[in-house]
Amino acid sequence: MGQKNPWALGVTVLVSAGIGGLGAQEQDRSLDEVLVTAQKRTERIQDVPLSITVVGSEQLAQQQIYNIEDLARTTPSLEMVQAFGGPGGGGQVRGIGTQSFTPTAEGAVGIVVDGVPQGNANTSNIFDMQRVEVLRGPQGTLFGLTTSAGVINMTTQAPKIGEFETRLSLDFSNDGTAGSEYGRTTVRGVVNVPINDSQALRIAASFDQTEGVQYNNFKQEGAELEDYSARARYLLKAGDNVEMNLIADFSRRSQNISEPSFNYVFANPALTGLLSACGITPSFANNLRCGMQLEESGSDNLGLSAQFDIGMGDYTLTSITGYRDVESGPNSFDIKGLNTESTQIFSIGALNDSRQMSQELRLTSPAGRRLEYVTGLFYSDFKAEGGVEPGGAFNVTVRLPSPPFPPNTIINPVHSARETETTNRSVAAFGQGAFHLTDELSLIAGLRFTHQNIETAASADLYAPATNPPTFGEVSEDDVSGKLGLQYRFGPNLMSYATVTRGYKGPQVTPAAEGVEARIIEAEKPLAYELGVKGSVLEGRLGLDLSLFHTDVENFQGQRCAINPVGVLACVGESIPSVTTKGFELGLYGSPLPGLTLNGGYIYNIARYPNGWTGYDPNNLNGGTTDLSNEQLVNVPENKFSFAGDYIRPLGGVLGFVSMDAVYKSEIRYGPTADERFIYPSHWLLGARLGVRAQDGGWSVALFGRNLGNEHEPITLFGGPSFTAPNPAGTTQEARNGYVNGVSGIMTSASLRQVGITLEVNF
Repeated sequence: MGQKNPWALGVTVLVSAGIGGLGAQEQDRSLDEVLVTAQKRTERIQDVPLSITVVGSEQLAQQQIYNIEDLARTTPSLEMVQAFGGPGGGGQVRGIGTQSFTPTAEGAVGIVVDGVPQGNANTSNIFDMQRVEVLRGPQGTLFGLTTSAGVINMTTQAPKIGEFETRLSLDFSNDGTAGSEYGRTTVRGVVNVPINDSQALRIAASFDQTEGVQYNNFKQEGAELEDYSARARYLLKAGDNVEMNLIADFSRRSQNISEPSFNYVFANPALTGLLSACGITPSFANNLRCGMQLEESGSDNLGLSAQFDIGMGDYTLTSITGYRDVESGPNSFDIKGLNTESTQIFSIGALNDSRQMSQELRLTSPAGRRLEYVTGLFYSDFKAEGGVEPGGAFNVTVRLPSPPFPPNTIINPVHSARETETTNRSVAAFGQGAFHLTDELSLIAGLRFTHQNIETAASADLYAPATNPPTFGEVSEDDVSGKLGLQYRFGPNLMSYATVTRGYKGPQVTPAAEGVEARIIEAEKPLAYELGVKGSVLEGRLGLDLSLFHTDVENFQGQRCAINPVGVLACVGESIPSVTTKGFELGLYGSPLPGLTLNGGYIYNIARYPNGWTGYDPNNLNGGTTDLSNEQLVNVPENKFSFAGDYIRPLGGVLGFVSMDAVYKSEIRYGPTADERFIYPSHWLLGARLGVRAQDGGWSVALFGRNLGNEHEPITLFGGPSFTAPNPAGTTQEARNGYVNGVSGIMTSASLRQVGITLEVNF
């Protein structure tokens, strides 16, 4: 909608590139033209009273931000956490995130795509995106569940009425060429088709193939991953009062060796010998495995949404319906990745299906009045089902010593398979507004009422129904969360705000089993205080954003895991009574000089465990603990800096450009233990692009490098999975307690250097 139709809020993006990503034709634009939908209405970023990092389309391309995990390189406060076996994990903002992976766990950082909350059935790919907004701090008042720490609010490129456009881009790197540590081919294409003066269709597709991130020395086989994605978006503007957006996306992912996979970074002498026999030296640089069991995985991800905006005088009525279905499997994984250890742990033929439907109906008041507000109703229904294909199971096999047993005698102490089902339904009513007491001073207030019902169940074990009968669990909860604050404008280029926000993340339930009642993990409730200042200098070309934050989290959800005698990782959810994170953030973004754009930020974040809190002891599997009193939380660097810059300069008849990005992190604890092996040291991640492009933007060619220092940062660290089980008859205390034989890390493509070439053609 044009400027004469301000009711069209949250549908159409009004600038073609966001902060830190201005194209050749946008170099002189001021920050007044950078609009966001962080409060479910279109506003200047400088007017929004909360901390936001905005990454535009150009910066997404320059930094090769191709999936959700890559966004951690753009935003100092955002980290991505790996989850095992469930919907937990995901984003972590200002130190707050989900660190458990029970079937009923919810994420703490919500992912919203074109107004549709993805919940626990997330999309992961980023392509043909106009901008990504990372909203910091609890956002549940307007965005609901899975947003107790923040929101990743993504807006895809809208169809352009009256304009035919095609674009094709290629990124290519080859394993071993120019120092590249793995091979990758990424092809992306877009076609924008104008239908008439009120309709347009936009189709975008992506193909991404990586080779060699992982390698199995036992099978002499390298990892191959292929990801196909496509999106179609249809836009209809019916007069001045109705706008419709219909969107469908689909992706298919397949791989022969799961990425991410576990690789040993530390090992005791016995495990070191086993690894050496397979040509593996444990270290953070190790991307080799020695698995003998079947490894393969795949998934299909389908999303549908329909948004209608109806003008009702000066007001806007918006309806957004969303649906997502993620089916994975059959997935098989060799957990220990060792061919010689007597105990093998592996999963064969796992199947999972997650579906979420959501409906939002909201009313938005016109901008510029004394009272501005957004109010609405929301409903979501999430369902996850799990099982195995015929013959599939979770297996623990033991090779008995010979003699006295015949050579290679194998028994299966655990051979289990269950069908599981989890549902999470919620309804909510919400409203948030600003009352302008004067032209300078505004009062901010919002409330959200949420009713949530969670159920989980598992069938009897298909292989041992008598000893492993069905299990059930259920919990319901009502909650009222909200926001209160003040906003003061010192002038057109300087604003301040102070807010208090009460967030909410739902409870978890562990099913009742064998006469034991269901275990309920209480809802997590953060109380966040924020004081911020936003301004601009250089005639509005350079923006500044400073915020101080303090968040107290009641019932911070976590879990404790231990390895039982047959090698099964048994995890039990728990609540840490109180966790506090506090610090400050500084952002700098815009185009201060002709040809130069930048987007940078810094966070200082103290996020501590409470006094007296204990963690896991990998050297004592018989209930041992380590002291985590006042230690930094898992996955939270105390200091983090990020920067992305792009400089364009005319060179004869073309434009030359150079881009660079840098991320610095202080040391990070990657496991809930005081064991020093679980801390990764401080480090830098560096990237660069050098190339030329046509004056009219019709083509470009560039050389690029990612992770130029070849920094082998993992995305998590954990004890094992190779271990020596507790032995009550052991002759030493160490043997009686049991211990892990090593520490594993998860390496992804981001953990290796990539050097390649980029080509782009626009028509």
